[in-house]
Amino acid sequence: MPRVRPVAIVLAPSPLREQLRLLLAALEELRDEVAQLELEAETLRVELTAFETRHRAELSGEQRRLQRIASVIRQLERWAELLAEVPPQKRAARARRVERQRTQELHRDSREPEADDEPVPEPPAAVDLKSLYRRLARRFHPDLARTEEEHIRHAALMARINALYRSGDRAGLEALADQALGTELPEPAVSLEEEVRLLEERRARFESARDALRLDLEALRACATAELLRRARAAEEDGQEFFEVLREELGARCDAALGQVREAAEVLEDAVRRANRTSLATEGRRALERAFDPLGRQKLVRLSLEALASARASPEARQAADRIGELARAAPAAVRLVLFAYASELVPHPLDGLRTYEDLALRFEQLGGRDEAPVTLEQGLVEAADLVEFGIRRAGERLVQSGLRFRSAALRDAVPLALRAHRLRAEFRRVLATLGERTGCPECQQEVFAVPLYRLRGLDDLHATACPGCGHLVRSYFLPRGKDVQSVLNTAFLDLELLSEWSFRVGSATVAVQLLPVQLERMTVGQLKRRFWADVLERHGIQVRLEAVRLLQARRPVQERRKLADLDRQEFVVAFGARAGVSVADALETVRHRIRTRFRPDAAGARG
Repeated sequence: MPRVRPVAIVLAPSPLREQLRLLLAALEELRDEVAQLELEAETLRVELTAFETRHRAELSGEQRRLQRIASVIRQLERWAELLAEVPPQKRAARARRVERQRTQELHRDSREPEADDEPVPEPPAAVDLKSLYRRLARRFHPDLARTEEEHIRHAALMARINALYRSGDRAGLEALADQALGTELPEPAVSLEEEVRLLEERRARFESARDALRLDLEALRACATAELLRRARAAEEDGQEFFEVLREELGARCDAALGQVREAAEVLEDAVRRANRTSLATEGRRALERAFDPLGRQKLVRLSLEALASARASPEARQAADRIGELARAAPAAVRLVLFAYASELVPHPLDGLRTYEDLALRFEQLGGRDEAPVTLEQGLVEAADLVEFGIRRAGERLVQSGLRFRSAALRDAVPLALRAHRLRAEFRRVLATLGERTGCPECQQEVFAVPLYRLRGLDDLHATACPGCGHLVRSYFLPRGKDVQSVLNTAFLDLELLSEWSFRVGSATVAVQLLPVQLERMTVGQLKRRFWADVLERHGIQVRLEAVRLLQARRPVQERRKLADLDRQEFVVAFGARAGVSVADALETVRHRIRTRFRPDAAGARG
């Protein structure tokens, strides 16, 4: 009997099999894209952290000197504001608060900066280290997980992978790869049609993860520290001493700031003379607003960028800045319009509060000083006709915008230089306070200009508007980055003390909340912790009890009953207790994943 030879089975080609092949190829490409984007983002984070460390070491002396001068000027301004704003019978209590605040500032300034972080390593540069990281990210990125259980496991692994990569631990990454890459779960047996459907869903999920990572990477590349790093590298390539240029410019700025001390003192003396005409009494009132004390590295980065801009300012801009300073006394209404125009220029889209002529008139006419004769918007526009005008700001093929505009580009460039003068800063503070929407507060039943702020920013951007009188959050909302007034004017709101910002270091990331002065006066550390827990942890489904969260400063827990206004520092490090059930690093990866997938349809069930 002849021997039967085995025959290979050849599957007939079909549209479904071809679709399956194409889907598998697309998924492999998307995995590679996600891993590469995560590698670029993590590498950039490490580079920025290392640059910030060097930048702080090079320029911290100039920064501290400038901050000391600014704090002297600000204290003079506080006393003048007290006399101008507080009824005589309530000045004594307010004065005690000013004294206590200044004592805290001096105590803080006298100490060396405290470091809550470990020393920052140099950015990992080895090609094989990056290749190993990319291979692990390709497999274990939590955004590519198929189930919630798999996501939790991958988030923990990704936290370890990032930590090992940041420390340059090649051996640790190799050991993790040996342990983890052999734990692939088999795909369940399904029909060809079902497999195609599942792969289509996975491709949509991978594309969503890729797009979210692209946005994260763009945001990192657009941040102020990244801009400064690019300029530093460009200067070094041209053979320039980048930090020496900055030191000279910041030194010149310190010298100029010293001249403002005398002017601020003269303003205070004028306020004293006016107050004495109406007599002083001795009753108390609520405290002065607490001065904003930003993270040192953020403030120093901004100072450096401003110093570079000042060094490049044209002679015309410098001359215009001097003119604005002279007009601050002679024509305050004209200068007020200049500042409204500057606020409009800072925001790329029309400000809701300045969208119409009536909106501008309401705000402008409400800001008239008590020592000034009432000035209508019409009178102000005539007085400031050579500086600003109400006309067409932008004219495109599809959109035309009206509003305040500068008569010259040099004048627009001059305003940041002029704002170094305390009189201009005080007026700009009043202008900014009116830019929010006019609304009724349901809590205190008053009509107010609601203050725009970040309820949460850092990993996530949760915007809000709040009542300046009682601190009630009128509404909260999400918007894409850069599309809100607060996104653009945030630095001005903070530097001019309309808001204070409190930051939380969560593993390798930092998030922050912003508070109005009235909120700051009332809130304790425990209440702030609850807000962080609700907006960051509970909102994103992190199963950690409030009691397990601890806020640290200088590696020690902060007493939760302490008032925020009594603290010297506005930064905390977040730690979890032993029974939390999850590490801070794992929680951070989960939060990042859920932020990226917030608006993805298949993530709704996972968010709960």
